[in-house]
Amino acid sequence: GYKKKLQYKPPYDNIEDARAEAEHFLRAARPCLQPGNIRPALDVEYKRGIDRLTDTEFAEWVVEWVSTIEKGSKTEKGIAAKPVIYGFRNKSGIRLERAVKGNSKLAEDYDLWIGHHTPAPDFHPWKNFLIHQYGSTGNVQGVPGDKYGEVDLNAFYGAEEEFRRKLLIP
Repeated sequence: GYKKKLQYKPPYDNIEDARAEAEHFLRAARPCLQPGNIRPALDVEYKRGIDRLTDTEFAEWVVEWVSTIEKGSKTEKGIAAKPVIYGFRNKSGIRLERAVKGNSKLAEDYDLWIGHHTPAPDFHPWKNFLIHQYGSTGNVQGVPGDKYGEVDLNAFYGAEEEFRRKLLIP
């Protein structure tokens, strides 16, 4: 199985420096950012402080963070793979839309992991999604889960080879 999945929730109350946040993530998560593990996801759910950014500023922050994770910086080596963008379809769905309004290339250049607890997720403005989080009340033997012992339920719609090609760090 695939054991390492990283989801990064930025501290939007200190959103000025996306590169510094990405460099910190690369340092802290380096042991998990190895070939064969799942690409990290940038979680663009609603957080305090994000509303003070324009759509363009928010999109620039997202692009800077994902670009630094992929390509690295002067001080940190990147992972040579694009992170996935994660958003939940409620208030954070609005965040996904704001980011794409600020930079329409985000929906074209980055894969979407959509959290929408329905059988047919709304993934607008992306054309498609890579992973669908369809629930949050699962149980997996050996996985501790949240404070209730539950884990998120996610689906990838495709074959094993496609999963490896699309989701794993090369």
